[in-house]
Amino acid sequence: MTRSTFLRPVLALLCLAATSSLAVHAQLIFTTQGANASDHAVDVVGLNGSGASTLYSGSPMGNPNDIAVDYLTSKLYIADGTGGQAIRVANRDGSGSVSLVYSVGITVSGIAVDAANQQIYFTTQSATATDDRVMRVNYDGSNPVTLFSGAANFNQPTGLALDLSAGKIYVSDGTGGQAIKVGNLDGSGTMSSVLSVGINVSGLALDASHQKIYFTTQSATSTDDRVMTVGYDGTGSTTLFSGASAFGNPNRLALDVVNGKIYIADGTGGHSIDVANMDGTGSVSVLYDAGLNVSGIALVPEPGSLSLMAGSLLGAFALLRRYRRESR
Repeated sequence: MTRSTFLRPVLALLCLAATSSLAVHAQLIFTTQGANASDHAVDVVGLNGSGASTLYSGSPMGNPNDIAVDYLTSKLYIADGTGGQAIRVANRDGSGSVSLVYSVGITVSGIAVDAANQQIYFTTQSATATDDRVMRVNYDGSNPVTLFSGAANFNQPTGLALDLSAGKIYVSDGTGGQAIKVGNLDGSGTMSSVLSVGINVSGLALDASHQKIYFTTQSATSTDDRVMTVGYDGTGSTTLFSGASAFGNPNRLALDVVNGKIYIADGTGGHSIDVANMDGTGSVSVLYDAGLNVSGIALVPEPGSLSLMAGSLLGAFALLRRYRRESR
């Protein structure tokens, strides 16, 4: 196989995977909390606010705080909070039941996945400083590792996001820390401050292509309820949206970088999923009224499109392996 003959199908498959990944960001998966056990749920809704349904609710989830998606395996990973204190897993299409990955024994406040290495990263918190942690565990629940912990690194971490290509973890530090922190993915060194915010930082998401962090803040003062952005280097801190006219108590956010949209999990004061422009223009609008505290959110492809994206990537990798064998 010549180089040009090999490259054409590989590029075609990679383009198909990229196209499918951009075109099928058609749904939002989100977690809710409430006074009743059945209010602890994982729900789905379309990007136009239609087609809402509940995928899972009630036991064994105790108080789901956040959710992450492995697109290629069609799995959902759930950070279960004060009532559950565990990492849980379920199918993206709502089939089967929610099962236990790892019992943590502390409130799990945020979650992210490294799909390539089948690892889960998560934050924990409690009134004990040493319980404030960033941890990692394998998909099968094995090899739990504490990467960072204690007051020297953060105080009440609420969530995290991964820049896998840069080998970095970004952490939203909550009521005790009120900052954005960064550390190494392998746990070496210590956490350092990107930005001291001065308000409880409730969630964050990354636009890695532009090296920007988007994050939510909240407090008892409505003007402290914000969506903000800052560069990886701590410069360019900007408030994009704030106040009661925008949202009630923003918990988390998800980014659609391709289409320039922010999706916000609005908590106890808002009980909704909100949408806004990433550049801060216009205003925040309600996409879907959930009627409950929306605690976590993730942007996901529709189930049928995941197999297209995965198949395209696997096909490209198969051709790469074949080319390497034939080139020896």
